[in-house]
Order: sequence, then C-alpha cells, then structure tokens
Amino acid sequence: MSTVRPFAYNLGLPISGTTQLGDLAIGVDNLDYSEQPGGVQWWNGPDEDLGYIITHPTPAGNQPNQLGIPAYLGFWRSKLKTEPSFITIAQWVSAKHGSPQIFATGMDAATWLNNNGYWTSYNQNAPTPTPTSTQLIPTLTPTPTPTETEVILTPTPTPTPTETEVILTPTPTPTPTETSLPVTGYSFNLVDLPYNFPSSGNTIMNNSSGIQTGSTEINELSGASRGLYFNSIDLDGVDRTSYFSAFTGQNITVTFNQNGNVAIYSGDTNSLKKWISGSDTGFVFGTGIGVPPNPAPSGNATLIQSSPVNYTIGLPVYISISLDTPPTPTPTPTMSTPTPTPTSGVPPTGFTVTVSQVGSDVVWSGSGSLNLTDLTLVGTSTISPGFASNLGIWAVGPNSVESVDNYEGASFTVYPASFGNGPSAGVLSGSGSPFGILTGSPFRTVIVPTGYISGTQISGVTTYGTTTIAALGFISGTYTWSWGSGPNVSSITLIIE
Repeated sequence: MSTVRPFAYNLGLPISGTTQLGDLAIGVDNLDYSEQPGGVQWWNGPDEDLGYIITHPTPAGNQPNQLGIPAYLGFWRSKLKTEPSFITIAQWVSAKHGSPQIFATGMDAATWLNNNGYWTSYNQNAPTPTPTSTQLIPTLTPTPTPTETEVILTPTPTPTPTETEVILTPTPTPTPTETSLPVTGYSFNLVDLPYNFPSSGNTIMNNSSGIQTGSTEINELSGASRGLYFNSIDLDGVDRTSYFSAFTGQNITVTFNQNGNVAIYSGDTNSLKKWISGSDTGFVFGTGIGVPPNPAPSGNATLIQSSPVNYTIGLPVYISISLDTPPTPTPTPTMSTPTPTPTSGVPPTGFTVTVSQVGSDVVWSGSGSLNLTDLTLVGTSTISPGFASNLGIWAVGPNSVESVDNYEGASFTVYPASFGNGPSAGVLSGSGSPFGILTGSPFRTVIVPTGYISGTQISGVTTYGTTTIAALGFISGTYTWSWGSGPNVSSITLIIE
C-alpha cells in the first residue's frame, strides 16, 4: 500500500485537525477530507514511499490535474528516498526560489524549505492511510523536476543512482543509457484541451483536420497548417514576449524538448508569429499558419532533427530559438601594400578548461576571458551544468539554473565533433560563473554570464561525484573551439587529462 497524505492551499485561518505551513494545510488527523474541511479543496499528495516529497503553493492555480479544476499547490519528489537525493532536489528548489543554497545535511535542507513556505516529507512520520482520510479525494501527481528525473524534464536512465540537475536533452537516437546535454529555453505545459489558443503557462499543437483535440505529433510541424502554439507567459509565470518577439520575421532554428526527446526545426521569416486572442497573447511556430490579427496563412518549417517519440500531454515542453546566421562571403584577395592590423580594443584573450580526476570525482575547472566581437548576441536563456561528449558540447558553473547570453556567428567554424561517447553523471557541486558550448545554427553557440563584456576574466568549476573520466567515456586529449578573425580571434581549449 502506498503512503500518501492530504494537502490543501489555505489562505484563511488554520483548520482544526491540520498543520499550517505558510499557505499550505497538511492533514494530520483522521478526518473525512472528501468533505473539504475548512472550505478548501483537498488533494492527495504523491506516494511518499518512492521518494521525499516537497509541496509548494501555486498561486496561479494552474497545476495540471485529472479534474481539470484550478489547483493551487503542487509537488516535487526526489528520485530516491535517500538523504543525498533529497539534498539535490532541495538545492534545485532553492535555485528556482531565487536563492541558490548548498546544504550539508538533509535537516539543513528541510529547515530552509520550511522557512521559505515549502513542506517536505523528509524527517516526517509517515501517516497511516485510512479510507476516510485520503481515498475519497483526488490526487495531484508530482511535477517533473530535474532531480526526480535526474535532469530537467528528462528521465535519463543511468547505471548509477546519482542524480544531476543539468538541463539536458538526449542524443537523437534513444539508447538504454542516454547521453545528456545542456539545453536552453522556456517551459510550457503541453495540453490537448480546450482546443483553442493556450492560456498562461500552456502550449498546444493543432491536429489534423477534423480532430478537435491537441496533437502530440511534434515531428509534424512541417505539414500544411500544422503549428505549435504557446502563451506569452511560461510555466514560471514570466512574460517572455520580448524574448520570442525578437525572432519573429527572422530565419530561425527552433528546438523543442520534452522528457529529453528533442525535435529541431528551421523556419523562414513567416514561420514564427505572434497571436492575440482576447486578453491572451502568444506565439505559434509552424507551416502555413494564420493567426489573429493577421489570419492569412504563411510560413514554412523544416524538420532538421526528429524526436524519437511523440510528446506527452501534461508534461512541460522547453522551447528555445536561435537566429540563422548566413555565411559571410569570402572576399577576393587583392594585391596591396601591407598595412598594420588595427587592434580591437579588447584585451588579449584566452580560455582553458581542464577535466581532471580528483579522488573519486571528475572536476571541470575553467578560467580566462573571451573576445565575442565577431559573434552576435542571439538571445538570453537559462542553463545548468552538463555535457554531451558525443556532440562536443558542455556547460560549467554553479549547480543551479543560471541566466546566460548566447553568442553565434558565421566565423565559428572550428570545433570538435565530440570528445567521447559515454553516459551522463550526477553533479555534486559547482561554483563561479556559467559558461560553455552548445549546439547552434549552423555552427556552435558560446554561452557566457548575462551581460558579459569581451575581455572580462571569468572562472567556474563543476564536480561530478563518484565517477571517473574512463567511466564517463571521455577521450583524453586537447580540444579547441575557435571563432573570429584578425585581432578578434578567440578560442576555448578543453584539456581532458
């Protein structure tokens, strides 16, 4: 028998027979919670035998549930019911809360959560389920988190029980042990009803003609009149109009990621449009789409990389976009008298990252400065540490979700295709500034701290616990990513010892 307990979102006075923590009411007595004591909606929490639970308020009332009614609370659950697993998810929650923490013990984590309005089952006495207390009220399932699924929105089976909070995507071909990589973007919950423009925090794909429910066929956006619609406001309640508006009217590359299943499209200047429906606004990407206020259909989307499976209703989809940068024509050489090469005004740059075995851990440590003069800022996004050695991409820095700027350019033509082909690993710790290399269109993307100025020295460290360089499948050697020309040449050197 699973172990569950009842919860409610309560802004009023404490309810008799319950415990109040912030805006959360937790059932502790043998009451008939189906009668909604206190005049509030009660919900069963998830099974506490599978991992430690963290309950959080959701004031927007948009927590998905089987009744389709407003739900003002939600749950996260650790992957394992162990103290390290609980610490990992608690650290992720602290970063999401806007106050990243590093906890030495589970009790430290539980204390911080309680002090900030989160309830947790860690160090709680498990209730004895009874027919009157919980079996007659609906259940809210846990929201996918980086720690319950080992990565943000990506269940990644690995041969070890360690977890990672890396925002990841998988390799295009699923394998029993997927290689993970960092991704950027903003999340929206995939819905199929109502079959209309999606509300705040939601996204929906229109279906084939005559079907009045949302589609899960993420690989079909190249088809006539097929599109993915999403609200301007993401799952975190943040208005992303300025981010997505910057890509309308442009040739773009769009990456969709759900549960580690990635679909990548290129789109022409009419493939991404802004829609207005009543008081809601949002965007749509697809082929032959017309939306208010301009209903004329137009636009073409081309599938570059297909998802290995259809998407799942009720789970978030991460959406990120980059500009397609046309190659710069190579000028015809002419005979002339050599002249001194002008300097760029940026201090000399150089950046080195070393991957070392330190005891039972693998440590990525990097420092230096970069010259981004010959690259273009294509957007700002969020990321956590991670790597995909088979794709030659990685991110280093704090073990939390950080804001980064994304730079691309036609001069970014030197980069390794890979530096290994092994599994992902659990992030033990991280510090310093976030930086790294991601996939781009058509070359690679440099990520740096938001607001980074060329020539500024930065450094960062990420540690992967209880593993080895060999176990991660890294190939020892020196790898270089390089861009720019003349005085603006800049590079990152990765040394795997």
